Amino acid sequence: MKENKKELKRKIGLNIQNERKKACLLQEEVANILGVTRETIINYEKGNGVSAVLLANLSEIFKCPINNFYLGLDVSKWYIRKKGIYERIY
Repeated sequence: MKENKKELKRKIGLNIQNERKKACLLQEEVANILGVTRETIINYEKGNGVSAVLLANLSEIFKCPINNFYLGLDVSKWYIRKKGIYERIY
């Protein structure tokens, strides 16, 4: 069954939270490193406001591969839009 965008974001947020905990860091500590508030980290862990740049920064902070944030997601059904045409990402 195809996952909706909201569910995908939620799963990425949970993976962010799991990686943070594996790194033994508090939300406040990550917030200080990134120069944001703890509430912003809470939002990231809910899957809100997550970008590729953020995931790259978090992978450096947590010392984990960036693909760990996508664990458990079926990315074979993801599409990108190029010149008005949606293409499947493999």
